[in-house]
Amino acid sequence: MSKHDKQTKTEDAASMHAYERSRRDADCGVSQEAQNEMGASPCNTAPPKYNFITVFNQGVDSLYLSYAGSLSVARCEELASLKGSAQSSLPDEKAEAHFSLCGLDFAVERFGSKTHAYIIKNRLFRIRIASSRASSAPVAYVEISSELLTVSGFEAALGLSDSLVAELVGKPCFPRISRVDICVDFACDIDWSFFKDNQWCCRSGRKATYHDREKLTGLTFGAGGDFSARLYDKTEEIKNSKKDFFNDVWRESGWDGETTIWRLEFQLRQVPIKEFGLLEPHEFMDNINAVWEYAAGKWLNLRYDNGDKNRSRWPLALVWEDLANVRFNLKNPPPAKRLSVESVPNREWLIIYNLGGLTSYMAANGIDDIEHAFNRFMADADEFFKETRRQDFSSALDYIDAKLEEKRTRFCMPRKNKEQGDE
Repeated sequence: MSKHDKQTKTEDAASMHAYERSRRDADCGVSQEAQNEMGASPCNTAPPKYNFITVFNQGVDSLYLSYAGSLSVARCEELASLKGSAQSSLPDEKAEAHFSLCGLDFAVERFGSKTHAYIIKNRLFRIRIASSRASSAPVAYVEISSELLTVSGFEAALGLSDSLVAELVGKPCFPRISRVDICVDFACDIDWSFFKDNQWCCRSGRKATYHDREKLTGLTFGAGGDFSARLYDKTEEIKNSKKDFFNDVWRESGWDGETTIWRLEFQLRQVPIKEFGLLEPHEFMDNINAVWEYAAGKWLNLRYDNGDKNRSRWPLALVWEDLANVRFNLKNPPPAKRLSVESVPNREWLIIYNLGGLTSYMAANGIDDIEHAFNRFMADADEFFKETRRQDFSSALDYIDAKLEEKRTRFCMPRKNKEQGDE
């Protein structure tokens, strides 16, 4: 780490602590010390009025938690056995690689990570688990999905994470934040490509822009660092990420379904969070407005060039004033919603991928009729397994049954009850 980086981190922490002291001085007032360093602290009781943006969503988008503790030998042996099933080449053995916590199904992955021997996941959580022999690593490293945080809220997601780890370990454990992403989704009439590079003032020297043909779709600042930011076209991004739940969230806030939604997002890893003294999740949420104002007011901002040689004296762009003034924790927690843990591929992928295979078979065998092609394919597949006994399967239907159970496990879906047989 360079001397400049160390100085910048020290200044970041000092700025944040000065701002926090101002908040303790008065609910909506501010001390002289904080005015000099961070600026006045806004009142939390009412949402600010915006002139150039319309806000459709704000909150925590990603949350990574580490839990101290240790895994029992029995639990470790159970996970090791399930990991072995996941590594099997046989579909019926792979189908056994599932795990349940708090009534939620998880698929057990074939491999762990460098520090954690086991990984379990579903649509809402990805949990890395340390073996009983790993004394230095956190017993669990939990990644909470954007969907759960956005739809159910921070408190509900955190409570469920705590419950999962408590059942895994056998006693309550207390988390520390390893990474958190905070964001605002908004609409505006601003053309971001209008601004020149020198108008972006950032404490990191790393900046990148992204385009789709001639259209600007995003900018990143400080990528790969402990503190980073992204400004990007969220409506374009979810076309690839398939996070369609955002459409419903935005519509609840008045989105018309067509207007482009942009996202300003800050990512903080453990180093700056620790320097701010906000490793405990509830403390972080209590101070999220201070974090946001520091991030959008000090760490990154957009300014108009007024000709002054000192950029710090350039005025903030009016749209950026709105963004820096966005406030969190203004809404009541969202109503409880039951979210599925099933990690099923999206409908488009299932249709296009499978039609691709079927049309390849039709072309290879000179078949034009789809119904004839399907019947011919099943007969051909059955003959193939009878001839080769691939993976000890003697018919296509036996293979399909085994692969179906394997896929149900992988997708965290209910599996066939073996005790019921074929009834």
